[in-house]
Amino acid sequence: DVIVGAILYNNRDGRAYIYYGGADMDSTPDVILDGELGAASRFCYELSSGDINNDGYSDVLVGTNRYNNWTGRVYVYFGGLSMDSDPDVIFDGENEGDRLSFYNLSAGDVNNDGYDDVLVGAGLWNSLTGRVYVFYGSASMDPFVDAALADIVLDGENVGDMFGDSVSSGDINNDGYDDVIIAADEYNNATGRVYVYHGGLSMDTMPDIILDGENEQNWFGIPTRLVGDVNGDGYNDVAIGGDHRVHIFFGPDFNQ
Repeated sequence: DVIVGAILYNNRDGRAYIYYGGADMDSTPDVILDGELGAASRFCYELSSGDINNDGYSDVLVGTNRYNNWTGRVYVYFGGLSMDSDPDVIFDGENEGDRLSFYNLSAGDVNNDGYDDVLVGAGLWNSLTGRVYVFYGSASMDPFVDAALADIVLDGENVGDMFGDSVSSGDINNDGYDDVIIAADEYNNATGRVYVYHGGLSMDTMPDIILDGENEQNWFGIPTRLVGDVNGDGYNDVAIGGDHRVHIFFGPDFNQ
């Protein structure tokens, strides 16, 4: 299926359109998700998907980073045969100005329990130090979750780094656990730095691999994305942007 966002719809309230795939797919949306009326929070600024409750249906994750004076909010809509437009789970940022869910929303099973987990960054947290939250998926989740109650919290190194401005996930070392890739694009005068955290039964908060940009003002790490196995070696590969270029790192580079 295809999800398309329109962040400026209705005076920046925002709207997301879902089109079901199929041989007879057409241009009429099958499901429409709307942002809160009058909030001007740019609902669907970031979109992702994954099976958070492990029911066999992909769920839709929608970020709105301007919600409540840039606190930020993430809505989760469970998929199903008759998916509706009411959110099933809502994650709220910790503080005004943190900017939760700005180009940094992902889903992946970091502890390999069969449930995709929700990963979301707040790049402006604590004077632009930045923070990333990991919420474990479950068959039964609370309808409202404060970011302060995340299962794993990862913090940036320095004030101004904007750690968590880009977040992605996937198994890049072929151990069965999805790994977490986080960018701090303002690190060292915008040289940029990317951190890789390997998933596991008890994922820790220390990065396993660190990649640095080449020069100041390169903003290395915006964005970071898993791009599949581009060279056919059996490992997922990673694309990292910066300085108007894209750097491709093959999966075995992270197998340490």
